[in-house]
Parts: sequence; C-alpha cells; structure tokens
Amino acid sequence: MKIIHCADLHLASALETSLSAEKARERRTELMIQFSQMIRYAKQEGVRAILIAGDLFDSAAVPTRVAKRVFDMMTAAEDILFFYLRGNHDCVGIVPEGENILVVPQDGTWVYYDMDQVTVALCDVAEGMENTAENLVLSPERVNIAVLHGDARPSGKSVGTDFAMSDFAGKNINYLALGHYHSYRVGTLDDRGVYCYSGCLEGRGFDECGQKGFVMLDVEGNSLTHTFIPFSKRTLHSVEADVTGCTNMQQLEQVLLSALSEISEEDMVRVTLIGSLPADMDRDMDYLASLLQGKFYAARLHDRTGIVIDPQDYADDLSLKGLFVNQVLQSELEEDEKQRVLSLGLHLMLGGEVNV
Repeated sequence: MKIIHCADLHLASALETSLSAEKARERRTELMIQFSQMIRYAKQEGVRAILIAGDLFDSAAVPTRVAKRVFDMMTAAEDILFFYLRGNHDCVGIVPEGENILVVPQDGTWVYYDMDQVTVALCDVAEGMENTAENLVLSPERVNIAVLHGDARPSGKSVGTDFAMSDFAGKNINYLALGHYHSYRVGTLDDRGVYCYSGCLEGRGFDECGQKGFVMLDVEGNSLTHTFIPFSKRTLHSVEADVTGCTNMQQLEQVLLSALSEISEEDMVRVTLIGSLPADMDRDMDYLASLLQGKFYAARLHDRTGIVIDPQDYADDLSLKGLFVNQVLQSELEEDEKQRVLSLGLHLMLGGEVNV
C-alpha cells in the first residue's frame, strides 16, 4: 500500500514579498498546478491515500473559486482517500468533507481510520491541550501512522501544538506525519518508528530554499518504509559570492556567474556579495541585478561587501575624499558601520547613485 504525506502547501499565498505582482500571480497558479500534479502522480503510482498534515491554504481569506477547485481536484480522484488536518493557517469550513475526503474535527480528539493492515490516527489539537499522546491508543499488531501539525522537539512537555516527541515513544507508532516546518526532516521516535516533516511542496520565499516535495510511504505486510520525493517546479537558492580580489566589473560579473553556474534558469536565486573591494572600484549593482533578472525566473542581489582601505594612504590627503575617509576611520562607529558609511560615501563621490 502506498500513501503520500504532504503538508504546508499554502495555496492562495500572496507571494508578493519576493516577486513582482505578475510573477506572484504566475507562482500562485504554479502552486495549484503542482497540487494537481501530485494527485496525478498519486493516481499513476496507485496511491491509496494522501495525508495533508496542515496548512493546505495560506489563510482564511481563500477565494471561494480556489477552495472549490481544490475540493473538485480531490473528489475527482475518487480512488484516493484524502485525510485533511487543518494547520495554523487554515480555518474551519474551507474544504468540506466528501465521499473520499475526511476532514479532522477541530476538537482535540483522535480520529482513527483503518485501511487493511494500516491504522491512520489524526488529531486537530485543541489550544492549551496537554500531552496529546496520552489519549492515543494504537494496536501493536497493526502498522500505525499518526498525523499532527505543530512544533516537534525531542523532549519536555507537550502543550497545544508544541509537541515533545518523548511523549509519543512507546505508542506503537510506525510513522508520525508532521506539518508546520517547510523543509524535509526526519528523526527517530523509538525502536519502532520515526517522526517526519514532509516540508512544503513548493518554496515560496528565500526562507524556503532547497529541494521541496512530499514523502511516499510504502507498506508491505508489517513493514513501512518512507522516501522523500522532490517535486517542486522551481527551487529557491540563497548563494554567497565572495568577490574579494576583483578590481573591475568584468571580474565581478565573472565571479557572480561562476557562483551560479550549477543553478537552473527556471529557478529563483538570492545572491549576497561578500568580501572586500577597492574603494575606487566602479560598482554597478543595477547592471548586475538586471543581468540576474534576465538569467533566472526571479533574482535578488544584496551587496554586503566592504572596501579595502589602508589608513596610511589617506594620512596626508587633504582632499574632500581624504578628509571624509579620515573622519569616518577616526569615528566611534562600529567597524561594520564604518564600512557601510565609507562604501556609500565613496560611491557617491565617484558619481554613483544611492537608492534610499
């Protein structure tokens, strides 16, 4: 038996923090398409059930047409059972129950569903509820999958959606499917089982970099295995490029492109320039930003470089530039702030522009 564990799809996200309005609309459509593609993949692979471990949507303000389309996608896949556990971004009633859709009630009780040798147990945890695991009862003779949405940590006290994994040890769980964190991660629960965050299906911002997808569970007899399936249309990357040693724009461009040479043009990138550059070097960041925008689906460029200044070079310099450099170097500013002020000031003196 095959079962998909997914979570944190955040359909209908605004997405305009990292993207233009046009690209944000396009990405919202892509998120919907990837959900549909996952269902199509499930059909092709003979998947019996899809576990949605919270945050199917991004907020309660979901357009009715979007919620209906998601409901229609699920009901059309009539051979697949959908288990929908609401997360902290979802709200009651967005997706109703259907013949093949089980929506977990929001009352803090465990709901059990048997499929052949597998038991799926789900709980929409009530606020302030302590030790969610205490009321979980699973047979040691069955393959047991539990589903929750919240913050898992190794030990401590379970309160609300803040779960201590030590509470779930010894509860006959083979696989604890979790939602809330947006990157795939897995840990040992006890000698029998594991807990796992599937991560989100698509990265939306640069705090969600790396491979995204879902987890495929495969049950044979009393054995359960799980495999992470990369599935996102686009991957987000955060890259640092050390440009120390560059003395002109051509070298700067070469270092930048070299740092991104392994990244697909279909992906989204955020590049941070680090290191130190000569004080009098031309730095056309608008040119570099435009270069990246033309090369990738979406790109951001941040300049965090410092400047190479030898105080002795300006010791006897009575020019405006020399006076400015000496004034900053002798100030009580922190070193990072000195670098920032010098960089902006010298850039302006060289005829550059600064966008505030």
